[in-house]
Amino acid sequence: MRAKSVGKLLTAAGLVMVFAAAGIYAVYDRADRDAGDSAQELLDALDAADSGTSADNADSGADADADAYSYVEAVSAAGEMPQKTLKGYALIGEIIIPSVGIDLPVLNDWSYNLLKIAPCRYSGTVEDGNLIILGHNYRSHFTPLKNVAVGDEVRFTDVNGMTYTYRVDEIETLYKTQLDDLTITDYDLTLFTCTTGGQSRFVARCSRTD
Repeated sequence: MRAKSVGKLLTAAGLVMVFAAAGIYAVYDRADRDAGDSAQELLDALDAADSGTSADNADSGADADADAYSYVEAVSAAGEMPQKTLKGYALIGEIIIPSVGIDLPVLNDWSYNLLKIAPCRYSGTVEDGNLIILGHNYRSHFTPLKNVAVGDEVRFTDVNGMTYTYRVDEIETLYKTQLDDLTITDYDLTLFTCTTGGQSRFVARCSRTD
């Protein structure tokens, strides 16, 4: 095969790879934006439920839609936290890290599909002092977590309006096989997200200060 033909084939192959990479990025970027929109809708719904109005009609003072904004609170069962069911999702509250611009709802249960909506409770509770929250590595979700520093303030407000304040005391990276190292901890709050490629987890350990 002539050198010129080989060069054309290599160029074509390179273009295919570039376009494929661009397509993958576009899909991921769309998923990221959708995740951000979903989280914001839940935050709006949570605010609306607290004020007793529909998120779409907050200015008019209309009653919240029964299906989208109905809520239940669960506080009696061991290992449970207060919950509100909004837009079909059970929420336990809102996580805020001012230093990195995180302000997101937190779902009570976790699954890979739920992580596309908002960060999720992985295990534990506030009262037991072992709450672990997992967020997807989306820019609109927990990617900014990687920019936290020791000493940063973290606030968690439950669905009953109780705010708990924490301080980031330790930052570590764990391999995905180190499940015990992730969950067996004396820290009051653990936040984590996957690193790019998913081979390890970025972990922020926090102590309660309030």
